Amino acid sequence: MTETRSAQLNPLPHDQAYRALLRLMPDLVFRMSAQGDFLEVLTPDHPDLLGAASDIVGTNKTQWLSQEHCEAWDQAAQEALATGEIYSYTYTLDVGGQQRWFEARMQALGPHELLTTVRNLTAIREAHEQKLKRSKMEALGEIAQQLAHHINTPTATIMLSLKELEPLKAELEEDDQISLEKIEQAAEHIKTVIEKILLVSKDTSSKWGESVTLTELIDDSLERLRGPFSEVEILWEAPDQDLKVEGNQQLIRQVLYHVLKNACEAALNLHEPAIRVELEAEENGILLTIEDSGPGLSGPIQETIFEPFFSTKAARDGAGLGLTVCRMIVEEHQGTIEADDDSPYLGGTCIQIRLPYKRMRTDFGVTTWKIPGLDEPLTNLK
Repeated sequence: MTETRSAQLNPLPHDQAYRALLRLMPDLVFRMSAQGDFLEVLTPDHPDLLGAASDIVGTNKTQWLSQEHCEAWDQAAQEALATGEIYSYTYTLDVGGQQRWFEARMQALGPHELLTTVRNLTAIREAHEQKLKRSKMEALGEIAQQLAHHINTPTATIMLSLKELEPLKAELEEDDQISLEKIEQAAEHIKTVIEKILLVSKDTSSKWGESVTLTELIDDSLERLRGPFSEVEILWEAPDQDLKVEGNQQLIRQVLYHVLKNACEAALNLHEPAIRVELEAEENGILLTIEDSGPGLSGPIQETIFEPFFSTKAARDGAGLGLTVCRMIVEEHQGTIEADDDSPYLGGTCIQIRLPYKRMRTDFGVTTWKIPGLDEPLTNLK
């Protein structure tokens, strides 16, 4: 183990105190009146959080905050002025179309003034949620392995017995032949369910960090689907530039193939079956849109489509885990996947997947952004 790595894993007491202090440092500091007027901004401008100091000083909190937020501010301010102690509350704001979490703290500077600090808790909260999610997935992985161990053996025995009965199948009555086929289908279904559950327990951490060209993976998936879905028209025009993301190529390939296959299955056997695939670059990542001409999603289905064991297919055709696993993989890449019942071109279901160009890593309380074109990453201690 290198000295640097050892220091990260075993920080000295003063390092821990320093990091704890940095986590408590506010993003915004204001001097305010008891009525909520901004008297002075004591930190540099944060236009992404609130606005320039020149725009804030002289205004009242009611011009910037919701009624609910103002009520929380008033309660904390009254307690701080009355007791001289620090009072805090947390709240959420929509910033640039994204929900962010903040903590406000207030301390009396005198009978009529308050020192108000605001700290952005978004990164801390998201890291905590990600940690909880990983813990749940680890627990699910352990359950999956135990489940596979206890079910695979009897299932394999059933499959072997069915294979041994195959030469005698022609001598059986038609009803008995149908019964054997149902048993075989059920055994295959059990096997499929177990295989998909085991996906959550596989260790793929060593394969992260690959440069994944999405155009190539989409082309490959569509080529595999053109045979079994020859009746489905595929509307896909690759963008001029190669759009790449950082992640695990095999897992991303699995997501693309499954979502594209779902779209083909939804459109199949309908009038003029078609799917439409579009890949485009956004400011911080890529947007993949997959539409189909299928029947679409009703309200209840749309709300539960990513839940485990939910499926719109016949029991023998799916385990109901495909989209659940897809969502897990996309979120592991710090992306999002959404389903909408309003395909703008084909009238069926519309699936949108967003993936960032670079994954944000959080280790030892340090948040790192890797910026394309820079040799060194930018870091911000949280």
